[in-house]
Parts: sequence; structure tokens; C-alpha cells
Amino acid sequence: MEGFYSDHLSLCLCGSCPPGQLNITAHPGENITLPCQASISKPFIAVEWTRPDLTQYVFFFRGQHIVKNFQHPSFVDRVDLLDRQMKDGNLSLSLRNVTSSDHGTYECRVKEKEDRDPSRGIIQSEPINVVRLTVTGLGEFDNRWADGLVGLAVGLPVGFLLLLFVAGGFVVYRKCSKQGSYPLPAEQDDEIQI
Repeated sequence: MEGFYSDHLSLCLCGSCPPGQLNITAHPGENITLPCQASISKPFIAVEWTRPDLTQYVFFFRGQHIVKNFQHPSFVDRVDLLDRQMKDGNLSLSLRNVTSSDHGTYECRVKEKEDRDPSRGIIQSEPINVVRLTVTGLGEFDNRWADGLVGLAVGLPVGFLLLLFVAGGFVVYRKCSKQGSYPLPAEQDDEIQI
């Protein structure tokens, strides 16, 4: 991963280079890092991680504090900077307990200087890095849930057949008990002659 950061740093320093893009695959329940490396020439006022498909941001860090206003509820208390000091331009985001709804594209942006409206929470620059997160497979909880579905799929039909068998037996028992005894087969008057 160290090679990625040094290669990416040179991309960021070139100025007009498009943002780097990285594909990451994770499984539900895992803790992962979404990497982002910025030029270290200037101090950062704010760091923002967003997903284009969400109206609320994933993570916003300003003035050495996490800003939770307008943070998407599914990311509250699950995301943080890997290094809040942002040493050497490390803006990587730690995402805990990955879920299937975390699947998507993440964009990392940085604000290097104060603008006229310091209360504005959205950074209007191009992303430094774009990370495509693919969530595959089943996590531990999902496996237990899937096992429960298999048990339910097998258990329900078997239980239903057992219930039908018991109900049918009960109907036969009631019918026979009303007649006083089990019916005997009708005698045949015609004898078979050999």
C-alpha cells in the first residue's frame, strides 16, 4: 500500500491530473480503509468524503473535529480519518463494520484555504481520489440469517405436511368413533366358484 501512496502523491502534485481511482472489495462486517493521499504542501482546513448517489456526506472533518450535521445516518460513528493529524497528506477514511448498503463510489476532497463562508460544509473542488467499494459475500450475521432461511424453507413444508397428516387422522378417527366401531367390509353374496 505504501507504493500506492507514493505513486498517488506524484499524481496529485502534477496539478491537472485526473483523480486516482481504486477498486476495493469487502465483505459485510469487515473494517476497511478507503485510501486518499493529498499534496502536503499546504495545511488543510477541511476534509470531505462523499458518495455521488447520496445527498448527505459520508464524512466531514473541519477544525480538528468531525462534523455530524448533514452526515448520512448510516455512517454516523462508523467512519473516521485513519490519521486525524493528516500527516504527510494522509486523508484515508476508516470504515467500520461494512454493510451491503456501503457498496458505491466514494470521493475524497480537501479544502486548503478558508473561503468567505466558513459555515459551508460542502467542498466544491474536484475529488483528489475516487474509490469504488464493492461489497460481496455474506458476513457472519448474514450467514446466520441465510441459514435460518434454509431451515425455514425446509421446516415449513415438512410442518405443513405433518399438520395435514394429523388433521386427516383426526377426521378419520372422529368419523369412525361416531359409527361406534370401525366399519367392516361388506360381505359378498356371490361366492367364487372354482
